[in-house]
Amino acid sequence: MVRKIVNRFLICFVWMLLFQTTFAQSIVEKGLVLDKLTNQPIPGASVFINASGIGAVCSSDGSFNLSKFIQAQFGHPVLTIVAMGYETANFNLANHKGAVVIYLNPIVKELETVTVTAAEKNGWEKYGKDFIESFLSYSEFSKLCTIQNPEVLKFYYEPNTNRLQVIARKPLIILNKALGYKITYWLESFEHNYRTRIMTYSGLTLFEDLIRPNKRKAQAAKWLKNRDAAYQGSVMHFIRSVHAGKLAESGFVVRRLEKVEGSRKGKYNNVVDPKILAEADFSDTIEGKKFIQFPSYLYVLFSKESEELPYLAKLHPFKMPNPAPQTTIVQLVGTKAVEIFSNGHLEPAISFFLDGYWSYEKLDKLLPLDYKK
Repeated sequence: MVRKIVNRFLICFVWMLLFQTTFAQSIVEKGLVLDKLTNQPIPGASVFINASGIGAVCSSDGSFNLSKFIQAQFGHPVLTIVAMGYETANFNLANHKGAVVIYLNPIVKELETVTVTAAEKNGWEKYGKDFIESFLSYSEFSKLCTIQNPEVLKFYYEPNTNRLQVIARKPLIILNKALGYKITYWLESFEHNYRTRIMTYSGLTLFEDLIRPNKRKAQAAKWLKNRDAAYQGSVMHFIRSVHAGKLAESGFVVRRLEKVEGSRKGKYNNVVDPKILAEADFSDTIEGKKFIQFPSYLYVLFSKESEELPYLAKLHPFKMPNPAPQTTIVQLVGTKAVEIFSNGHLEPAISFFLDGYWSYEKLDKLLPLDYKK
């Protein structure tokens, strides 16, 4: 017998675009970032492991030093390099030891005939609240998050398609006083389609830990407690649990889900198969690499925590139900499988579409890939 549930949450979002950028031991400590055309150094270029707390800024001679981060345990050696006026580069550190030289291509602006849409006047006043809820969430943690430089954002609304697009001229600086991180976020794309109620965004992330040794121990303890709360039941927690074969132990219950056409045209009901899946039912190991693969949808329930009240209040504005375990519907878009890693990353992350509770958890609860519980 199958169990029907109502399609409760139509807002989907793409999990932040995170390149699997991990390296082990001291493969590369130092390097230079140079202009590919002029061979000149690029001071101020950011060199980092995306979605981690590992990074450095190039000095006046284009050099960077990651030596203080060599104890970090990662597995897939890729550095991301970002600089104003240059194309973003990803440098694979495999088979490289010692100092490296990385060349960036200048952005070339081609003259062509294009239709230019003017940015909205007073865009932050018009769409700032919507952007914050879509980007940072509307949780209690999000109330402790602030975008330090909202003036770098440009808002473009298309009335014909009822879509909002947002670009950032410079990286966003986000202060998360709930988890104790300063986040630099290079926003690559943001779109909210009000007609379909689908929101997607992607970008590059660098974390700075605000916990300092021997300072404000009470505050540090609170941040550590909040980080643990953010980790519990998160996408990172789920991926790590699948990779380690500890899905049930961690509190996750996974079932298959199908969308069945309802009595009204264009409307579908979610039908959940009662059989609980083990890791082997939707994941596989091929040549030492681990993948998640499944047809249709997965219905993921986290049994150890209930859905938060702000989420329920927005979902049910007229009659809020009693809190229930956190549930999310997962769909693979544009691929048949995603590779998963022990640190909680998946690739390609942009193919991991979420509908439900995980789409409520955004940058307010985002943790770096080097986070250790």
